[in-house]
Amino acid sequence: MRRLLGITKSITPIRLLNLLGVYVGYGISILLRRPVVLSMPSFISVEPVCGCNLACPECPVGTGELRREKGVMAVETLVQILDSIGKRAMWVNLFFQGEPLLNPNLPEMVSLFTGRKIFTSISTNGLLLTSTIAEQLVGSGLKEVIFSIDGASEEEYLAYRRGGSLQAAWDAVSIMAAVRKSKRAMFPRIVVQSLITSANEYSLSKIRSKALKLGADAVEFKTLHLHRGVDGEHLLPINKRYLRYTAEGKKRKGFFRLPCFRLWSTAVISWDGALALCCMDKEVEALGDLSEDLPKSWRSPAFNKLRHASLVGVGVPDICNQCSL
Repeated sequence: MRRLLGITKSITPIRLLNLLGVYVGYGISILLRRPVVLSMPSFISVEPVCGCNLACPECPVGTGELRREKGVMAVETLVQILDSIGKRAMWVNLFFQGEPLLNPNLPEMVSLFTGRKIFTSISTNGLLLTSTIAEQLVGSGLKEVIFSIDGASEEEYLAYRRGGSLQAAWDAVSIMAAVRKSKRAMFPRIVVQSLITSANEYSLSKIRSKALKLGADAVEFKTLHLHRGVDGEHLLPINKRYLRYTAEGKKRKGFFRLPCFRLWSTAVISWDGALALCCMDKEVEALGDLSEDLPKSWRSPAFNKLRHASLVGVGVPDICNQCSL
């Protein structure tokens, strides 16, 4: 209910027309088997920080394997993004490869999106959240906060969230729920999200119960992505219904194959303003060096070449082979 209400607040005639253009362009592209881009992205992911306070074993930031430069997005960079596509985008995820609470300007950044009436969501491990920051985020108009908590016990949690604290993560949920209640605010919607691993696959009901008891509005479970193939196989759950991969380590595929809709609908932007192919393009290198502004980059020959590859199923980047979408 909270999410629906928040989305409703972001709807404008221009955004509805843009969203229609996204779907129409996608449909025409399928029929013609060549990329037709009629609109700017309706959804964006913006990276407030490239860097993290944890060392999760299947995250290229946590393992230190990410090759691109780490950094913190400047407010000025965000303003440039908003000036480019703020009238058409209706949803933003303020997270990509890093912990957003490491950016001291995060509440201000959320306020900038709220000022444009854009639904704004953040995903955090919660370990840096304080009552003061929670109050700032509630005051900023944040519509959704996702807390990543992957266990019902410390042992289950630390199997993936290395360097963290389960109690501190649960405390973050309690703090946000308490601040929202004290402010008599509708938002943010509080979500607890768990990666399903071999350590916690038998404790999902306990995680759900704990989260709801502490004030979460929803609990979501997510399959584990192995960014380095199957060398983290010990983390994969035994129950096959929780697997993203086949026994050979390949992603599970449906019967019908469609091109990736996100290449028409969603822009992913790194902390320094570079346009990534998608959320799987963690090194932000699939499109090469795009020096144009965002609207030009979105329609660039480099991006359209990859859209065409997705349409015909030939020449798709390796990162697509590990994607569950």
